[in-house]
Amino acid sequence: MDESSELVPTGPTDAGMLPIWFQRIHNEIEEARAALYAKKGILFLKVHQFTQEEIRSFPAFKAMRSLCAQIDVSFSKWRIEGTVSDETLRYYHESRLEIEKQMGILRAEIQQREPTMLESIGEFFSKAVRYILDKLPMLPHFILHRIGLAPATPSRLSRFDSDLDEF
Repeated sequence: MDESSELVPTGPTDAGMLPIWFQRIHNEIEEARAALYAKKGILFLKVHQFTQEEIRSFPAFKAMRSLCAQIDVSFSKWRIEGTVSDETLRYYHESRLEIEKQMGILRAEIQQREPTMLESIGEFFSKAVRYILDKLPMLPHFILHRIGLAPATPSRLSRFDSDLDEF
């Protein structure tokens, strides 16, 4: 067993530690938010540094869930032991609701993030190519055959070739 893992508590050890633990969660939320809007590139040729999928699997999200679970377990234990004051109970519920609200806002921001101009252009061309290939599935093979890079294996292609040669 690693020595450092023994030194890290599995949750807050007393109610006085709750603000520190909730602050850690807020820090993780802000780290994920910063990653969400991080861009790379120059001038108008910028792209987001992380995709939405990468953001969702970002270590900060795992850390947020883990920290929340650790706080919940510790708080439940204190309630069973009867060591929670009304003030601590109120603080816990308010902080926990605030964390859930912030995490919900972050998830919504991830869903609604606007692509950069370069990402929009790339998406347009990607959709155009998919549309063309969907409507004309033989087009890539036909083009490769016409420039001499692919043999004409399908019999239908030779029919298209002869029709085009008539033009």
